[in-house]
Amino acid sequence: MGRAEHAVHADPPGPRHAQRGSPARRHCPHGAPQPQPDGRKRLAVGAACLLGGLPLERLCLYLNWQLQPASLHSLAQLAGSLTFLDLGACQLAGLPRSLGALTTLRVLLLASGSSQLYPGRLERLPTALVGMTALTALDLSHQQLHRAGASWRQLAPLHALRRLALAGNGLPAVPEVLSSLPSLATLDLADNPLQAGWRHVAAARRLRSADLRGCGLHALPAELQGHPAAARFRFLGLLPWQ
Repeated sequence: MGRAEHAVHADPPGPRHAQRGSPARRHCPHGAPQPQPDGRKRLAVGAACLLGGLPLERLCLYLNWQLQPASLHSLAQLAGSLTFLDLGACQLAGLPRSLGALTTLRVLLLASGSSQLYPGRLERLPTALVGMTALTALDLSHQQLHRAGASWRQLAPLHALRRLALAGNGLPAVPEVLSSLPSLATLDLADNPLQAGWRHVAAARRLRSADLRGCGLHALPAELQGHPAAARFRFLGLLPWQ
């Protein structure tokens, strides 16, 4: 049986904002159903979501704001096929540990829609990330990861990760774990009050671009000036959602 794609889209409560709040934000895959006029229809993730056992490769649940982590356990049944998962703007406070079985997942979008209109609820990095070793792109923008503490170590096994977005998380310092991501090529730290930890960006020698706008910088930090890609580190100018 061939591969299948499935997308679900629904409006959030209140007026819909024009900007998604993250440079890494994508639209749902083509063919997504239109939301109900009253905006109240929400997805119940379960057996029906799996389309009778079809091996899904891409799943978009963007803006299903009533989802709870416990309702996502069934997604572990997509282990071995799922490569793209969009849980953006779902206001999730975490992910079930069982999703660590998604070892073929390459793209995971967990960004909140906007730090002002719909602030995220994620305060710690999910343990499930440890098992997602095929990830090449991870968007955690506009969450509450300034409280993440030791949970940053969940990123350490992601040796294939090339794109990481952490914009708008209120981070006071660059997380040390960035030094242990050997494939990191694109980094978004925009809109964080960063005061320290620049050496962890400097240690990412394969980094080709970094967005440092909205971090209160008037010049590139001294630790970054010798980086091979320093000329492509943006630290001045407006952000897309400003």
